[in-house]
Amino acid sequence: MALMGKQSRGAAKNKRKAGPTPSADSPQPAAPQTGKRSRSRAVHLALIAVLTFLVYADSLGGEFVGDDNVQIARNENIRSLGNIPRDFTTSVWAFASPNQTSNDRYYRPLQNVIYTLTYHVGGLSPVAYHLVSVTLHSAVSIFVYLLCLEMGLSVGASLFAAALFVVHPVHTESVAWIAGVGDLLCGLFYFSGLWAFIRFLKRQSAAWLALSMLLVFLALLSKEMAVTFPLAAILVIAMKRDELHFTIGKSARSIAPFFLVVAVYLAVRLSVLGLTLPATFEDHPGVFDWITLAVWIFGHYLQFAFVPYPLASFHPTPLYLEYRIVSTILYGFLAAGIAGLLWYRRKQIPDGLLWLLMFAAMLAPVFYLKGIAGGNLFAERYLYIPTLPAMVLVAILGSRLKRRTSIVVSICLIAIFSAVTVARNLDWRSDEALYTRTLEIYPNNVYTCLSLSALYLDQKRYSEAEKCLEIAAAHIDDPQFSHPGTEAYRLSIELGTLAARQGKASEAENYLMRAIEINPAASDAYSLLAGVRMNLERKFEESIPLLEKAIELGPADDQARDSMGVALYNLKEYDRAVEYFRQALQINPDSKLAASHLETALKRVQSK
Repeated sequence: MALMGKQSRGAAKNKRKAGPTPSADSPQPAAPQTGKRSRSRAVHLALIAVLTFLVYADSLGGEFVGDDNVQIARNENIRSLGNIPRDFTTSVWAFASPNQTSNDRYYRPLQNVIYTLTYHVGGLSPVAYHLVSVTLHSAVSIFVYLLCLEMGLSVGASLFAAALFVVHPVHTESVAWIAGVGDLLCGLFYFSGLWAFIRFLKRQSAAWLALSMLLVFLALLSKEMAVTFPLAAILVIAMKRDELHFTIGKSARSIAPFFLVVAVYLAVRLSVLGLTLPATFEDHPGVFDWITLAVWIFGHYLQFAFVPYPLASFHPTPLYLEYRIVSTILYGFLAAGIAGLLWYRRKQIPDGLLWLLMFAAMLAPVFYLKGIAGGNLFAERYLYIPTLPAMVLVAILGSRLKRRTSIVVSICLIAIFSAVTVARNLDWRSDEALYTRTLEIYPNNVYTCLSLSALYLDQKRYSEAEKCLEIAAAHIDDPQFSHPGTEAYRLSIELGTLAARQGKASEAENYLMRAIEINPAASDAYSLLAGVRMNLERKFEESIPLLEKAIELGPADDQARDSMGVALYNLKEYDRAVEYFRQALQINPDSKLAASHLETALKRVQSK
């Protein structure tokens, strides 16, 4: 009894020291901490959003660039909400090339959906589309932060990783270029899907699993890069092995639903696009060239993930080993060196190698080298999703520094990346700025020379166009770089256009006939050839069959319809001319030439 009394007195004494025992209705001690943590996270989310809009504010005034001029400005399908169901049963470029959909490798219905929704808010104002892109990038970056927290990173490291993701200069291609919206949508659904998947792992809730599966399917409908999600999910389970204690069987059952999602997506994609996915360039490297090119590509992406320089819209890639022996060896050492460092520091960074593996897994689709888009074997936008594990590694390494040093390093790195991104946004403000900047970095870039020459021809800057075409012609057969099959066609088109503008009818015809021989399924060569026969030879009747062919092949070719109207007008078929001028304006409402032609034709009709 004495002992019990002593214990009771001791317990009472301890109770007095600890303070009064809270009642059932009293607020629990954890509540203020939870509320404080929630407020802290809300502040961090707001900071991420503000940082995104500050860094990308100068991109909002950009024009339509590159593919934007066709996918948005000349895409009639996005002008009706009723066309949204069609987006899920056709390829991205079906509106422009209905006869070539089996060769279109892009099934990204949500990209066209976002264009349609944006059009119904902002019409054809580029500002509206840029605003959507910046908003999406902000949302993606927020999920980077939330995902890092779920993965067990500290609040500081999570905020640092998200901030680096926001300002990473390699992301300007996806954010400042409107056509990069597919990357943003895919990143949003991919990262939110991974976040929901981790919550499912922790809670074993069917609701979280269903949400994650839905988000992954939406990511797949945004861009093909999301096929890597099951691999990322496997690596997440491996990183959280000590917390989850999953057996191999339970891990497999957790991952299996996502393979099912990918299978369903592939079935849908196959039904829309078919099996035909032809190569995008005509070079024939050997097996060893392909293997070493994969090493070169991986090392190149690693470098750009951590040191994004030099930034350009099109990076020429040495296809054959003999032209990149030294760089391949260096990139191989870079990859091996980073892996070796993470292995050596595995006690300090236990999951470092797994994060590196996740970077490689997320990059996996880019190693479909033979069929990658346009023969552009290395593109900055392909890093949008893989940048996540790279920035997590940087944040983890930063958190291992002393607190003051870590803060200084973080601020400096964010400031440097922000400054580069703000400057890089200006390159994406117009076609001319983008192509000019790319040629400053790669002066002999055939693809960019051809793009810039077309721009100069439209602006009647013929001497500058001629210089670009001379460079393109001199390097189009350069054996060290991969050459998309479209380059020879485009060179013939631009040379034909230049000759026509200089009044050289026979020379222009020769170039344009050559273009038709190279690619008889493209519309612009027929349209331009008809223009030569109308404007230089006054053969309006002979131009009609060529323009009919151009219109058949190019539903989005407003110039072919405008030219048809001109031909019919000169043949005194004014009513039909009006019809074609209206079609041209329906495709491209900003065409001042078609508007002028329509006004003239209407006056003629009214005066009859």
